[in-house]
Amino acid sequence: MLDEQEYAEACSLYREFTMGVKKFRQQWNVPLASVDIDERFRPVREWYEQLTGVSCRENAIMHHRLSHLRNPCRVCGKPLRSPRAKLCVSCGTATSPQLARLPSRIDQDGSAVRDEAPDLLDLIIRNSDAALGPVAQAVSGTDPALPIGKAVDHDVAARLHT
Repeated sequence: MLDEQEYAEACSLYREFTMGVKKFRQQWNVPLASVDIDERFRPVREWYEQLTGVSCRENAIMHHRLSHLRNPCRVCGKPLRSPRAKLCVSCGTATSPQLARLPSRIDQDGSAVRDEAPDLLDLIIRNSDAALGPVAQAVSGTDPALPIGKAVDHDVAARLHT
């Protein structure tokens, strides 16, 4: 992750090589597909790898800014992914004690709720979901299938009859 000074340097390098690609295309009148982007942005990637020890694509480097992240997790110490993060992705801890006490809720739209931890200890039955008494009839197994003689002729190749 880059602090503000490193990020400013990365922006300067990125801008310089972006302008270089633009000038090259204008000078030689070539489409963007014919410009070797990997080769032209290699110095940006090398600078980042020398600084951090991690190789990364040039577009991803521009997202590695510390100010885009929230303070570190209070349990594991890893940075939270955004300023609005409600959970630590690494350890699952809620970012504030108020969020940790929220009970699970019904997912009304049927989609995944990625920003809340499930409350596995919420055992209260609500909305009259419980049975009124013991279940009167036990669930029985399925009816056995009836055998069908010669359903498949294993000696004949599969084909269409026309």
